[in-house]
Amino acid sequence: VVGGARFAVVDPEAEPPVVVDDDRFTVARYGLDGDLDTTFATNGWTTIPLDDVDEPGNAIAVALDADGMIVVVGTVTDLATRTVTSGKGKNRTTTQETVRDGTRIAVVRLDADGTLDTAFDGDGIRLIDIAGCTDEIARSIHVLADGDLVIGGGGSFASASSGGGKKGRNNSGNVSGGTFLTRLDSDGGFDSTFGNGAPVTHNADGANNGIAIHGMGIQASAGRVVALGLDDVVRAYDLDTGEVDSTFGSSGAVTPPEGDRWLRLVAADADETILVCGQRSGDGLVLRIDADGGDDDGGYVTSLTSNSHFNALGIDGLGRVVAGGHAD
Repeated sequence: VVGGARFAVVDPEAEPPVVVDDDRFTVARYGLDGDLDTTFATNGWTTIPLDDVDEPGNAIAVALDADGMIVVVGTVTDLATRTVTSGKGKNRTTTQETVRDGTRIAVVRLDADGTLDTAFDGDGIRLIDIAGCTDEIARSIHVLADGDLVIGGGGSFASASSGGGKKGRNNSGNVSGGTFLTRLDSDGGFDSTFGNGAPVTHNADGANNGIAIHGMGIQASAGRVVALGLDDVVRAYDLDTGEVDSTFGSSGAVTPPEGDRWLRLVAADADETILVCGQRSGDGLVLRIDADGGDDDGGYVTSLTSNSHFNALGIDGLGRVVAGGHAD
């Protein structure tokens, strides 16, 4: 909808789109004419300090709930101070410098006018650490019918042989990529039935590197979260527990058609059929998969322009698939 923004959502009632800027944790709202909606926050946009020292934030995905509340997820970068010594003898100097010390998940909820919703975790902001994980990043969010939030992403997980550094940082053991899913109540607390009240992690032991969730779709009637990993495999997880749903596809996973793939996002339409977009063998790709993970007659389309890819996917109120991306 707006050039330069990473994600945008259009309200079904034709309210102005909400756009998330990925430089700082910033939310802006634009009218359908493309101009900033100056009734939102201050002059149409707001930058949100995520903690007391205003550490850098990175807003990545946005969703709207049934009441028009705006929910944004991404990361906050933890900062630390270290002592640096240089020179020798009389020329020896000691200085303090600020360094990056991993990340945490940031979840922010705003009222429709752009102010923080204090009914959400007390101040409108929830920061989440995942045990044994560093550099966690939330890439996707969905608001369920009951107001709960489902958030997915990934991070780096230290193996059991690693040392005991902070949150797995500065450990001497192996580090592997993995997936996390978490579900929050509408007030910002963990859903006690999902992962026993904590984020659920998968393949964090090095058995399958690089499967951090890049996009999610919800199959409400089937009780599934359908997620696309950075390894271009579509996986299904139980919406109530976060565990792998082995009834989907082959043992809970579907691998799209062979080729030089680079897939980006996944969505579920009104029939809970799964749609995936990205690139295959140099051409933009939109792929369709049956709701249970079976072949939808091999259904996929590619763009007419070579050297292209789709990196945004949505379904409008008429059930039409809308995809956007890049072409040379």
